[in-house]
Amino acid sequence: MSDLKFLQEDNISHIIKFAQFQLRETIFPCHDPVYTVKSTKKTTNRKKIKSHQGHQRNLQIFYSKTVELLKVFVALFDKCIFVDTIVLPLSTLAIEPFFVDNIETLQFVCLELVTTIFRKERYDKIRNSILGDILSSIDRLPSSKKNLRPYKLTNNGGNIQMVTALVLQLIQCATILPDSLCDNGKTTTFQLTVDNEDDLENSAKKIVKPNKDIVVLKKYDVAVSIGGNFLTTFLNKCKSRSNETDFRPLFENFIHDLLATVNKPEWPASELLLSLLGTMLVRYVSDKGIEQSIRLVSLDYLGIVAARLRKDTVESRCKVNIIDSMIKSIKVEQEKEGDLSNNNTKIELHPEEQRTEFLQKILLDFLAVNAQEENLIWDYARHFYLAQWYRDVIYQRRRIKDGEKGFALRKSKIRNKRKTGEYLETSDSESCEENYNEDSTKNGNPSIELIDYELNLEIFNVLEERKQYLISKIKPYSVSGEQHHTSHQQIKTYIDYNNAQLIAQYLATKRPFSQSFDGCLKKIILVVNEPSIAVRTRAMKCLANIVEVDPLVLKRKDMQMGVNQKFLDTAISVREAAVDLVGKFVLSNQELIDQYYDMLSTRILDTGVSVRKRVIKILRDICIEYPDFEKIPEICVKMIRRVNDEEGIQKLVTEVFMKMWFTPCMKNDKHGIQRKINQIIDVVNTAHDTGTIWLEGLLMSIFKPKDNMLKNDGSIQEAVKKNTEPPQEIVLACQQLADGLIDRLIELEDTDNARMLGCITTLHLLAKVRPQLLVRHAMTIEPYLNIKCHSATAAKFICAVADILEKVVPLVNNASESFLASLEEHLMLLVVSRNQAEVTSCVSCLGALVNKITKNYKLIRDCFQKFYRVLDVSRNQVVQKNCSADNIYTPSFRRSLFTIGILMRYFDFKSPIALGETNGGLPASICDDVFECLMFFCRCSNQEIRKQALISLGSFCVLNDDYLTRSELKQFYCDLLNSTTSDGGIKIICMRNIWIYLTESEMFMHNKEKEWEKQSKHEDLKEMNDVSSGMSSRIIQLYLEEILNCFLNRDDTVRLWAVKVVHIVLRQGLVHPVRMVPYLICLSTDPKVESAHRADALLKDIDKTYSGFVNMKVQFGLQLCFKLQQILQINSRGNVEIIRGYAKRGPEHVTTALNDFLYTLLRSTKPQRRALVQTVTKQFDDQKTSLQQMLYIADNLAYFPYVVQDEPLYLIHQIDLLISMAGTHLLATFKEHLNPNDKEGDALEDDDDVEDPQVLFNRLPEDMTEIKKCITSAEACMLLLILKDHLKDMYGLTDGKISRYSPSEQKMYEKAITRRGVNDFNPKTTIDLIKKQKSQQLSNSEPDCSSRPLTNDEKLDLVVKYLDFKQLMLKLDPEDGDSDGDELREKSNLNNSSVSDGLIYLNSSKGSKPPNDDSSFCSTPNVSNVQSSTIPATSTDEGTPRSRIVKSSIFPTKPSGRKQYIARNKRKRRKIMSSDDDEVSDEEYA
Repeated sequence: MSDLKFLQEDNISHIIKFAQFQLRETIFPCHDPVYTVKSTKKTTNRKKIKSHQGHQRNLQIFYSKTVELLKVFVALFDKCIFVDTIVLPLSTLAIEPFFVDNIETLQFVCLELVTTIFRKERYDKIRNSILGDILSSIDRLPSSKKNLRPYKLTNNGGNIQMVTALVLQLIQCATILPDSLCDNGKTTTFQLTVDNEDDLENSAKKIVKPNKDIVVLKKYDVAVSIGGNFLTTFLNKCKSRSNETDFRPLFENFIHDLLATVNKPEWPASELLLSLLGTMLVRYVSDKGIEQSIRLVSLDYLGIVAARLRKDTVESRCKVNIIDSMIKSIKVEQEKEGDLSNNNTKIELHPEEQRTEFLQKILLDFLAVNAQEENLIWDYARHFYLAQWYRDVIYQRRRIKDGEKGFALRKSKIRNKRKTGEYLETSDSESCEENYNEDSTKNGNPSIELIDYELNLEIFNVLEERKQYLISKIKPYSVSGEQHHTSHQQIKTYIDYNNAQLIAQYLATKRPFSQSFDGCLKKIILVVNEPSIAVRTRAMKCLANIVEVDPLVLKRKDMQMGVNQKFLDTAISVREAAVDLVGKFVLSNQELIDQYYDMLSTRILDTGVSVRKRVIKILRDICIEYPDFEKIPEICVKMIRRVNDEEGIQKLVTEVFMKMWFTPCMKNDKHGIQRKINQIIDVVNTAHDTGTIWLEGLLMSIFKPKDNMLKNDGSIQEAVKKNTEPPQEIVLACQQLADGLIDRLIELEDTDNARMLGCITTLHLLAKVRPQLLVRHAMTIEPYLNIKCHSATAAKFICAVADILEKVVPLVNNASESFLASLEEHLMLLVVSRNQAEVTSCVSCLGALVNKITKNYKLIRDCFQKFYRVLDVSRNQVVQKNCSADNIYTPSFRRSLFTIGILMRYFDFKSPIALGETNGGLPASICDDVFECLMFFCRCSNQEIRKQALISLGSFCVLNDDYLTRSELKQFYCDLLNSTTSDGGIKIICMRNIWIYLTESEMFMHNKEKEWEKQSKHEDLKEMNDVSSGMSSRIIQLYLEEILNCFLNRDDTVRLWAVKVVHIVLRQGLVHPVRMVPYLICLSTDPKVESAHRADALLKDIDKTYSGFVNMKVQFGLQLCFKLQQILQINSRGNVEIIRGYAKRGPEHVTTALNDFLYTLLRSTKPQRRALVQTVTKQFDDQKTSLQQMLYIADNLAYFPYVVQDEPLYLIHQIDLLISMAGTHLLATFKEHLNPNDKEGDALEDDDDVEDPQVLFNRLPEDMTEIKKCITSAEACMLLLILKDHLKDMYGLTDGKISRYSPSEQKMYEKAITRRGVNDFNPKTTIDLIKKQKSQQLSNSEPDCSSRPLTNDEKLDLVVKYLDFKQLMLKLDPEDGDSDGDELREKSNLNNSSVSDGLIYLNSSKGSKPPNDDSSFCSTPNVSNVQSSTIPATSTDEGTPRSRIVKSSIFPTKPSGRKQYIARNKRKRRKIMSSDDDEVSDEEYA
C-alpha cells in the first residue's frame, strides 16, 4: 500500500466533504424533484434551452465521476483501515442516496460501500450510527409508486426497495466468519471442543484462538440484535403520532419486501426478520394499552405474515416428493463424478435429518459457485447460513443432552423397524419422533439408559463432524491442511436457481418462523373475542386471509369454536366477516360443509341484510357444487322462505332458483331433469308443515315479477304496454319440469303416497302460475280424482287435482265431450261424498267447467234442488215444531247446508241461463229463498247449526253481494261482532265471510283487468265501469267499525282475523288508511307474533306511502294499546294487574318496549321522532290520562330502542320543560284554593314560606276536589323524574351533558349509544299508589267515591305531598348545578327501591347524607318528612298523637326561603338534627 501514502486522512476527509456537498447540491436536485429549488433568475427561452442542454450533459459526466469515486472508496475501505472521523462521514454520505429517486447506479455502489464498512469488526461501533441514519431518514423514502422498488431480485423474482436490500445485506454481512476459524484443521477443532481434559496444556491456545462456538454464536447474535433493533425502532415510529409522517404505509412496504425475499436462497435474513416481527406483532396485538389504530394495523400485519407462513407450509408439504426425486438424481450425478461421501457411522440418522443435511451441503455449494462472480450478496448469504446452521447444531446437541429423541437410531434397530414397517421415510418429522418415543417407552429394558448414553455419544460425534464441515466451508475452495490452494474442480453445483429456491423453502420450514404459525393463529382467535367491534372485524378478516391459503385450517377445533362464536356476535360487521370467512372456503371440502352447516344455515334469519345475502350465496354454491348433499331440500326451503324478504334478497333468491331449477337442461340430460324434480318434490314435502306459500311466491316472482311502474323522470308508465310474458328459456325449463313431474307421478302411483302428494302439489303450484304448462297433461291428471290413497293425504291430493283441472281444462282446445262428461261426473260424485275442503275445490272446478265450457246448468240445478230440498224440509220441521233443532243436525243436513252456500258462491243463480226454463227450472226468487233459509238457521238455538249456516251465508254473499248491504244482515253481523257473550268462533266466521268476499271480488277485478287489456285496443275507456270496486268499498264501510273493535278482543285468533281483513282492505284501497292506523299501532303490541308482525308490516307500508299519518294517530294508538293490554293482562281471578309497557322477549329475555316497533318506524328522521316524543310526553300533562296509563307510557319511553345520544337527551329535555311548566301551574293552583292566612302581623312572610304541614292543614278548604286534582297531576311529574333518572343511568348521561344539550345542535349528538346493564324501570311509589287506588275502589261500596269527604289523615297526606312536590320544584332551579341533579337521582333511586305506602316523599331519599351548602335550596328538615312518611303506616285510631308528633318535630326548624344567611344557619342545625333523628326514623321503618 506504499503507493497510497499520498492519501492522507485530511485529503480523504476533504474528498468526502466535497462529494457530500455535490451530492446534496447538484446530483440529488437534478434527479429528484423533491430536492429541487426553483431559481429566481429571469432568462430568455432560447438561452434557457441552450444552457439546460449543456448543463445536463455536464451533470451526466459529473454523476459518472461520482460513481467512480465511490467505487474507489469501496476498494480503498476493503483493503485499509481508517479512523472513525473518516468512516462516520463516509457512511452518512453512502446512506443518503437510498432516499433519493432515479439514482439506482449510485445506490448500488453505495450499497456495496455501506456493507464493506459494516462487515468489518473494527467498525462495530459505527454500526449503530449507520442504522440510526437509515431509521432517521426513512420518512424521506420515495413516495412515487413508479420507482418504489428498483432492486431486481434474481431470476425475475420481483423487485424490492433499495432500503430493504440494504437492511437485509447489513444483517447478513454482520455474520461474515473470519478465515482464521478454519486455519488450524481438525486437530485444533477437537482440542477446543472436547470436554475440558487438558485445560492447562491448551490454555495458551485458547487465549490465541477463542472457542469457535463462542465466535459463531456471537456473530449470529449480533445479526439478530441488529434486526431486532431495526424492527423495534421502525414499529415504534408507526406508533407515535408526533410527526406529520405516517410510517404505516412505509412499514407495510417493508413487510411486502420481506415476504418477497423470504425463502430466496440469497436472502436468508428475511426469515430472521419475519420471525422477530411475528413475536413483536403478537405482543402489540395483545397489549390493550396501545392505541386501537396501531393494534388494528398490527393485526393486519400479523394476518399477512401468518397467511404467508401457512402458504409456505402447504407448498413445502406438496413439494417433498419433488425434493426427494431431486436428491436421488443429484446422488446419481455425484456417483458418476465420484463425489458421493461414504457414511461409516454406527448409527443411521432419521430420514428427515439425512435429507436436511444433504440439502444444506448442496445449497452451500450452489452459493459458493455463485459467489465467484464477484457478487458479494451470495457470499454474505453463505456466511449467514453457516452461522445459522452452526448455531442450530449447538442447540440440537443441547436438546439431545436434555433427553430429546428421534434424531437417530442404531442401524440394527433400523433394520428391525423396517421389517415390521414401523420406521418409514416420511416428510413428517413429528410422526417419526412420536413413533420412536412410543417404542422406547414400551420397551421396559433396564439397560435402556446405558444404550441411550452410548447412542448419544455417537450422535455427538456426528454433530461434531457436521460443525467441522460447516467451519471448513468458510473458505470453500481450500483443501484441509493446504491453505491458499484453490481448485475450481473441488466445488460443483448440481442445481439451478429454481432448485436452490425449492431447497431454501424446504429448509425454512425447520426454522422458528415457519413453526410459529400456531402461535399467531391462536393469538388472532383470542383477539376475535375482544370487546371492540373494529378489532373483532379485523381479526376475522385476518383469519379469512389465512384460510384462503389453506382451507383445512377450518377443521381445527379452536378455529371452529372461534368462528361459531362470531356467528352470534352482537355486531353485524363481525357476523358478516365470520360468514364470509366460512363461505369462501367451505366448498373446498365436504367435511367442512358438515362441520359448519348448522351454524351457517341459522344465519339466514340474521337481522343484517348483508349477512343474509352472504348466507344465501353460500347455500346456493353448496347446492350447485354438491347436488347430492343430503340437506339440499332443507337448504332450499330456508332460501325459499326469504322470497318475501327485502328487495335485494328477494332478487337474489330468485336468481338462485333460476339457476338451480329454472334453467333448461339438454334434451338428453334426463339425469339432470330427474335430479331437479326430486329436489323440488323433497322441498315441497319438507314445506308441508309450514305451507307452500313461500314456493308459490317464488314462482310468482319468476313468472310475474313486480315491474317498476315509474320511469326515470317519475312519471307513470302505461300498464297496457308492459310485456308480461316470461322469457322463453324459463317457459322451456318449466315445461321440462312439468313433463318430468307427470312422468314421476305415474311412476310413483300406488307406491309412495307422500312423494305422490309432493309431486301433485308441485304441479298445482305450476298450474297456479302458468296453467298452459299442463294443458297437454289434462287427460292424464283427470283420473287421479278417483285416487285411492291414504286418508291423511287423500283430501289434499284431490283438492290439488281439482284445482289443477279448474285452471287447465278451460285452456284445452276442442276437449272431447266424453272427457268433459267424465270430469263432470267425477266431480259431482266427490261433491256428494267428500268433506268440506274437497267439496269447495270440486264445486269451484265445476264452476269453471260449466260456466266457461259445457254450460250444463241442468246438472247444477239438479244438484242444487236435491240439497235445497233437505234444508227446506228441515226448516219446516223446526217451524212446525215437529222436530227440535238438535234432531235435524244430521250428516245429510250438514252437507246440504254447506253445499248450497258453495253452489251459490260459484254459480250466479240470478242469471236466466242458470235458473233454466220457467217450467222445469228454478224460481226467480231462489236467491231470496236461500237467504231467508240461511238466516233462519243462523238464528237457530243449536250453536253448531248457527256456525255452519253462517259459513254458508258467507259463501252465498260472494256473488250476491247486495245482500251484505241489507239492514237485516248488516245488523246481524254487527251484533255478532260487537257481542261480548258470543263465542269467538262466531266472530271469526263473520270476519272470514267478509274476507272471502273481498278476496273473491279482488280476483274478479283482476280477471276483468286481464280481459280489458285484451280488448282495450278496440274499445273505449269510458265503457269500462268499476262497479265491483265501488260495491266492495260500500260494504266494508258498513262493517269496518265493528271489525276494528275486534282488535281489542281477548281471543288471539279473533285479533288475527281482524288484521287479515284490514290487510285486504288496505291492499285494495277501499278505505282511507288513517282510520286504521291507531288500531294497527295497538295490535303491534300483541303477544301473538303473527298478528304483531302483520300489523307492523301494514304500519310500515302506510308510513312509506303516506308520510305523517302514523305520527298523526300516535296518541289514540297508545290509548288503544293500553286498553288491549288491560284486556290481555286480566289474571285468572278476573283482576287486572298493574299494566306494564315493556316485556322480556327473545331467548335472552331482553327487555324491550311493547311499542318499540312504532318508535323504530318513526325514528328514521329527527322531526318525526321528536314529534312522537312530544306527543307522548304531553299525555303526562293531560288530566284525562290515568296514572296507570302514564305508567304504561313511561315504561315505553324507558325502553324505546334509542340509537344516538340525541334521542334520550331530547326526551329528558322535554321532561324538564314539562315539569317546570306544569309544576309551577300546579303550585299556584294549590295556593289559590287554600283559605286565607289568619296571621296578618308578619307582612314579609307569604305563602311561599309556609312549610309547616299543620299550618297548611288548617288552611285547607272544605271542597277538596281541586286540591286532589293538583296532587294527582303532581304524581305524573314525579313519575317523569324517575324516568329521567333511569335514562341517565341506562345511557350514562351526566347532568353536565344534559344541561349543555341544545335541540338545535345538528350533528353534535349523533354519536351512537349503547344500553348499560341496569335494574328494570320500576317506579315503586307510582306502582304502590296505583295498587292503593285499586284496593280503595274494591273496598269502597259507595257508587261515587269522589263525593266521600276526606279524613284528616288523607288531608294531611295531601299536604305532605304538596310540600314534597314544592321542594322538587325548588330543586329544579337551573342555577343549582350538577350536584342537585345527583341529589335528585338519589331521591329517585330511593323511590324505586324503598318500601312505601304509595306516597311520594322527595326528602326521604337523603338519609343521613347532609345536603350541599352551595346547592341546597330546600327548607324542610329530613326528620319531618321521614316521620311524616311513617304516619299512614300506623293505626288509624291514633290520629291526634300523630299530628302532635309532626308538629313538635317541625316547628323548631322553620327557615325562610328568601334570606340566604338564615337558610345557611338552619342548614347547619339541620345537619345536627338529622344525624340524631335518622336513627329514630330507621327504627320506625323497622
